[in-house]
Amino acid sequence: FMYGKIHGYQSQMSQLMARHSPSCRNDADFCLHAYEEHGPHFVRQANLNGAFVIIICDLKKRQLVIANDRYGLSPVYYCRQSQGLLFASEVKAILHAGVRQWLLDEEAVADFFAFGWINGNRTLFEGIEVLPPASILTWANGSASIEQYWHPEYRPDYSTSELELADQLAQSYRRAVGLRMDHRLRCAISLSGGYDSRALIAAVDKPKRRSLITLSYGIPRCHDVEIAAEVATSLGTTHIYIPIDADESVAPHPEEVVYLTDGMHPMIHNSYVAPLFGKARLHLDVISEGLAAGTTLAGRWIDKRVLQAKDRTQLAEILTSRRPFSDQMMARLFRDEYYQRIKDAPGTHIANSLAAEVEHPANLFDYHMIHNMIRRTQFVGSTTLVQNFVETCPPTFDVDFFDVILRVPPELRSQHRIYRTLLKKLDPELARIPYEATMLPADAPLWLWRVGEFYQKGRARTARLLFRLSHGRIFIPNRHSFAPVDQWVRTNAKWRQFTRDTLLSPNACIREFCRQEFIQQLVEDHETGRAYHFGRINQLLTFELFLRMFVAGTLPPPKT
Repeated sequence: FMYGKIHGYQSQMSQLMARHSPSCRNDADFCLHAYEEHGPHFVRQANLNGAFVIIICDLKKRQLVIANDRYGLSPVYYCRQSQGLLFASEVKAILHAGVRQWLLDEEAVADFFAFGWINGNRTLFEGIEVLPPASILTWANGSASIEQYWHPEYRPDYSTSELELADQLAQSYRRAVGLRMDHRLRCAISLSGGYDSRALIAAVDKPKRRSLITLSYGIPRCHDVEIAAEVATSLGTTHIYIPIDADESVAPHPEEVVYLTDGMHPMIHNSYVAPLFGKARLHLDVISEGLAAGTTLAGRWIDKRVLQAKDRTQLAEILTSRRPFSDQMMARLFRDEYYQRIKDAPGTHIANSLAAEVEHPANLFDYHMIHNMIRRTQFVGSTTLVQNFVETCPPTFDVDFFDVILRVPPELRSQHRIYRTLLKKLDPELARIPYEATMLPADAPLWLWRVGEFYQKGRARTARLLFRLSHGRIFIPNRHSFAPVDQWVRTNAKWRQFTRDTLLSPNACIREFCRQEFIQQLVEDHETGRAYHFGRINQLLTFELFLRMFVAGTLPPPKT
């Protein structure tokens, strides 16, 4: 069994066909013949390039082999049982096997609130884990073993100039994008006002751009939509715009998001996905996006403080300072007995993650964010959510392209520095179109970018201040976000009602763990503008819906 897609193996396939049989016609055939030749380590030997999960049942050797791609783009969950091994692409399938009573993993709950994701390979249920990236799980003779066949090796190349590294990135990215453009399918590129989609479409060969479909979405007249339309017009693509509506994205779609992601990812803000891609799949089969390039290449998390960190202790302090729920807030949120049981877990998990053998502190910080936050949230949003409607294709995690990224010094990845150089290499004309975060040309000087970012953040702070001081009478719509769910929770009647009905109900399941008076304070402070708590409300909504669906059974699964 195989789920996913492998790219660029044609020469290897010809060699295998010569040695085995002429029946090697597709990805699954190739993997099976590679397994026959190399055994379970065929993934490493063939250097498979793509997003995939491969399951091989070897009847001769009486063993089961499960292998995933380098980055764990598609999750596989498993549970070891005395009578065998349970595995599935979603946790709910294992729960429905009915083999035992499932208990909440309290340390995973602590991570969920402390960080907004679950570190490592835990899930919200004890005994169920997600397969680590680049892993080969072998089940034989009643026991399971897991071997990781690849680890990211950051080797910053300070001897090569920025322009030369940008050239290497451009060449490998063009190859990566070209491999994934299948002319037999309706291929589309998710186009926004950001850098990731701009670089992606710039890497498409110019003669092929006019045959592309580009998709943008967001509230009418938001910056993302307007800039995407300008990019599409300049390239002559078939452009599709689907508006996002506050009323349309509320119930039952938040419940759908929680159900599809097994409640482990605070993604209520992605409730627009179902109505959006339900419409989009009428026009396209595969959507490509610049998945997580803002972290891997643009240095989203590598700020001055990270670059100046001397050791793992300082990195741990930075991570702790960025938590949505601090220790003090978690002590106020959770009931005393429960908090005492979970309070030490977040610090322990940070220390474990930062124990990875990565030398440069900034690279180690990026490794932590990719291995935990990106893998446990963005990958799930791309695969588990979107792939219920259309196939996704992330060229940003091409094997060869990522290997070049690992050679870029963190100082060049910080603040979009080499990313800007890459875009200008790929297409100087596209680099002249404004960038959503600054509303300045993407190739504007870096110092001017900082001014633009400062101005945009200042506008957002001013709007929140006016809303608070006027007690909600002065409301400036946020055009900077394509889906301003944080504002909807404040100003949209349906979203306000959904939030209050879910969290403040006397029958709320979360009352068993949390103090409802504190939750009510968070909701009221956010609604009135006294404070900004949307991220925390997002986590609380997700956990409450998760408890109703997966623990209490009081909320039936949505029809999805």
